[in-house]
Amino acid sequence: MSAKGNRIDYSLNENMLNNFPFGLIILNAEKKIEQINHHAIRYMRMELDGPVTGQALSDFISMDMVELVWQQRKVYYRMEKLVTNGEKVYFTYSPILDQKGLTIKTLITIEPYDTFIEKIREQTDYYPMTELIPLIAEYSPDAVSFVVPNSKKTYYNNKWNLLIERMCKHDEGAQDELEHILNRIVKDTIKQRRKIEQVVSMSSNLEIEITSKPIIISGKLYGCFQMIRDDKELNKYKRQYRLATSVIRNLEKTYLFDDMIGNSFDLIMAKKQAKLYANMNVPIFLRGEQGTGKELMARALHYDTDRKEYPFKHLRIDGKEENLETFIFNDATSKGILSEVRGGTLFIEECTNFPKKILNRIVHELEENSSGQSFQLIVSSSNLEDSLPRSTFYDWISRYQIVLPPLRERREDLALLVSCFMEQCNMKFKTNLQTIDGKMLELFGKYSWPKNISELKHIVELTAISAGITNKILTKDLLPEHFLANIEKKSSTYSGDLELQQALDSFERDYIENTLETNQYNKTKTAKKLGISIRNLYYKMDKYNIDRGSS
Repeated sequence: MSAKGNRIDYSLNENMLNNFPFGLIILNAEKKIEQINHHAIRYMRMELDGPVTGQALSDFISMDMVELVWQQRKVYYRMEKLVTNGEKVYFTYSPILDQKGLTIKTLITIEPYDTFIEKIREQTDYYPMTELIPLIAEYSPDAVSFVVPNSKKTYYNNKWNLLIERMCKHDEGAQDELEHILNRIVKDTIKQRRKIEQVVSMSSNLEIEITSKPIIISGKLYGCFQMIRDDKELNKYKRQYRLATSVIRNLEKTYLFDDMIGNSFDLIMAKKQAKLYANMNVPIFLRGEQGTGKELMARALHYDTDRKEYPFKHLRIDGKEENLETFIFNDATSKGILSEVRGGTLFIEECTNFPKKILNRIVHELEENSSGQSFQLIVSSSNLEDSLPRSTFYDWISRYQIVLPPLRERREDLALLVSCFMEQCNMKFKTNLQTIDGKMLELFGKYSWPKNISELKHIVELTAISAGITNKILTKDLLPEHFLANIEKKSSTYSGDLELQQALDSFERDYIENTLETNQYNKTKTAKKLGISIRNLYYKMDKYNIDRGSS
């Protein structure tokens, strides 16, 4: 570099150029090679049939970064793939500016990828994630994969490939079906940022245990780890044992939290709330539509806790009950139900049907007997539309509420629920059902399920009876006629049965969800795409019960 009059010459002599311990290229204003050292020629695998100077750099790498440096006048770093052989090389792009601050040339330094990574490791003891992941995968004793969404790459170890090949070799469509299932679970894992464990029964008579977990370091999501197992016989006996114990609990109504089937976010949160409240010895208010599992939750709160050794009493009013007060409380001639339930749990179903006077008296009894021998009070209500009556009881019970989501808001749990109900039907009706047809599951996903899980279970049982002992797959033609007719009436989201505002809201919710998914749940990008502010996006997500927590 030298000064000639008022003009500065930025050229380097050949000896100086070749003494640099890295590749170096200088591009002129036409983006052609003006100077290059022998390291750069070697790293970029250039053919030396003639002089390299004067050639366009685009013959070897993408010119995107050169254009960017020229316009922005900033230094940029990037891993490039060579056009000739696809090798990775690390580039640093720097602008050379004149006295007025305008770009007149581009300086590029080049290092082999392995050399660059080794320098990082030596200086910082840090190894890039994309380098660590293949090593971890290869040395894992299990069949594992890592999905890195930002780079759109998936890393598999050899055990994964061998297991997939072995499981799917007798069925051409099995691999596509398995990939679809794995991709869906990856999306759920990344969206919900939590571990998902699932046993999947496939149409090819495969039983696969899938464990999927987000990779989160210092609060940042890097990707998703998956592990698959095909211990078919072991899984078979494990599941038979689990199913047998589940059937026994179902007959005895001694449910556990594990009997609440599903991986949806709302259900997981409801179960976590329940476990927390169970250890606090506080009155619990269960709210949810008919058929969402309020009684099952109440019994799990009793039988999955230390109170299981004590009585569980279920109280409900089926009509006009006479002597209700005498039945509940002690009098001169007999002991009421509150005496029998000491140390245990009293579950009052549909508490809004009970007289306020009785409910307030129950509060008084609990407050008077706050010792260890008091009982756990759990009440439920399916009335979500109207506000609760004003009384001492409702002010007191509303502190610890658990809301159980309707089935239409946890459609991702449909396949798991149907699989569970099919297994129960196999034991109950001696059927041989193994999976559900995809079209039938899609049909289930379009239905609103007004009676929720209880309705789904009833439909699966009716379909299983129609299937008999020969069918292994639940198909649409086995569904009861009244249910098919009901679905056909309600399948169109924007039918004439909806008011205009309802149809508009339904469309807006679907459109927002699709845009969120397209932008990998990046709220800033989604808001920009929709042409609204982030604050407005959050408002609409809350309005339509779209999960905020995904990223």
